[in-house]
Amino acid sequence: TNNITGHWTAARSGLGIAPLPEYLGEPDDALEVVLPEKFSARRNYWMVIPREMQQLGRVRAVAQFLRSTVAASPYLAQADW
Repeated sequence: TNNITGHWTAARSGLGIAPLPEYLGEPDDALEVVLPEKFSARRNYWMVIPREMQQLGRVRAVAQFLRSTVAASPYLAQADW
């Protein structure tokens, strides 16, 4: 599979190991860490906002919520905003 949900589901079903982020794997009691060292894969997340909608209050509120959620998470790295 080429997506994180598929990796997670396959690993939970006993089909093998999966490179999961800690925020999915660590709290899941059905999974077990198999590599003692940290595995790292950098990912980018993008917000796509049409120009004509960038100044709308509701759009700005959601964008700010996403930024603060990422900043508060111990599992996510904050990009240059």
